[in-house]
Amino acid sequence: MSMRKELAKLRKILDNKTKHDLMKKHNAHAIGIGYKYVNGKRTDQIAIVFFVHRKRPLKQLEKLKIEAIPETLFGYPTDVREIREGFKIQSERKKHRPFSGGVSGISIKEKGAAGTLGIVSKKGEVLSCNHVLANESLTTNRTAEKGDPFLQPSWLDNANPHTDIAGELDRWVDLVPLGAGTCPIGRGITKTLNFFARLLRRKGRFIYYVEEDNYVDGAVGIAYEGLWEPWVMDMGEVKGMEDPELGMLVTKRGRTTSITEGRVVATDVIVNVGGYQGIHTCRFVDQIAVEADGGTFSLPGDSGSAILTKTKPRYFVALLFAGGKDSMGHQITIATPSKYVKEYLRYDLP
Repeated sequence: MSMRKELAKLRKILDNKTKHDLMKKHNAHAIGIGYKYVNGKRTDQIAIVFFVHRKRPLKQLEKLKIEAIPETLFGYPTDVREIREGFKIQSERKKHRPFSGGVSGISIKEKGAAGTLGIVSKKGEVLSCNHVLANESLTTNRTAEKGDPFLQPSWLDNANPHTDIAGELDRWVDLVPLGAGTCPIGRGITKTLNFFARLLRRKGRFIYYVEEDNYVDGAVGIAYEGLWEPWVMDMGEVKGMEDPELGMLVTKRGRTTSITEGRVVATDVIVNVGGYQGIHTCRFVDQIAVEADGGTFSLPGDSGSAILTKTKPRYFVALLFAGGKDSMGHQITIATPSKYVKEYLRYDLP
């Protein structure tokens, strides 16, 4: 019998009323028709699949007055899958303890905001963005201090500052906004020129303007003991770092869009990114652009996500920090290659 006919036959037997009765009888929270798994590997055998909160021994089921799921039903094999927390709407915005990468988090100073804690190393070091963990600290207005607490989840996701502090800021890179020179010599020369301009009663004034490049919008926090697990949630172990290449297939897990897949569509990107401290623009060089083949790769709140290789073993490729839409409505994500994360933040994996 073909698989199509086999499925049609089983659907007639396993109608909605029958499934509902079986759920109550066996205390399952979902039942469906699917493939049978043996030793964690999918087979081609069609089965009646039960999703339960927990697999229990027969004696425990008897005590709880729950009828055991038989090995076969209606002449078809059964399969039992354990989904401990049940099925819920997909959101990374809740509190996780222990937490790992790919979930909501933000500096305690960034009230009303949300971001993503990208990845947690074996040392408990949490990688994310400056504008997630370091309060958008700029060279012209330093707003972060070592030891600043960060929350998990974010303020925007109803964090409680008394119970949801997950760690503290350790290191970051202050960003240089366009038009804001920080060199003391340059500022001194400008001040001197303006002094003479006033003496000569000139209306014009000199401005010290620079266009200094940034390489990473990044920060590293230290998670508090007992609150964290390594890597990125549901992504498995991250083996190390890898340079992004044009056409590379990648994936990420973020606070807003959860798990998405895409490909590197541009490298060696120079880009102006606006919105820092509300009004400032920073220029970044040697970045990459990522786009989903269908749908959206990232949205606001995903900043700080760790972009990984799509295929296992997984490697960290880039740090997600910005995005925008093109004229055709395609969402494009901007990210910093892993080599700059390693160089400027001294962050290494595994």
